[in-house]
Amino acid sequence: MRHRIDKKKLNRKPDHRALLLKNLITAFAKNGKLTTTLAKAKYLQAPLESLISSASRQTLASRRQLYNSFTEKAAAAHFFTHDIPLLSSTKSGFTRLIKLGPRRGDGAEMARLEWVTALSKKEAPAKKNKAKEKKPAKVKSPALGEKTKLKKKTTK
Repeated sequence: MRHRIDKKKLNRKPDHRALLLKNLITAFAKNGKLTTTLAKAKYLQAPLESLISSASRQTLASRRQLYNSFTEKAAAAHFFTHDIPLLSSTKSGFTRLIKLGPRRGDGAEMARLEWVTALSKKEAPAKKNKAKEKKPAKVKSPALGEKTKLKKKTTK
């Protein structure tokens, strides 16, 4: 019976499972979204939310915990300095899980994990002036295979 057992195992040994979690967190932090199987996405979402919540406190202990959860230190540093401050106003619900349907090869349910809010502070592109400028007319060249008629000069 599975009473009071809430941890998913994903058919992996504990060391492999821990490294898989670190790799998924690193990939998500690098790209801002992650497409994987539904089981792995559900497995990743709760620890990721907890990690972001603790890192938003900006303490030395939270920084060390964050660095320990990544496989690449550069990705962890970027995540802590750039992404976490943008999320500090929110208390929870940082990510969303979108089901994508079955994978073509083996039929595994796929899902995308992404940020609920866009993290980049990109401004919307400025609207161009609606007044259309007249473009010069294009000169049509004869199509391939079409013969052009040249007038021959006749001399008398």
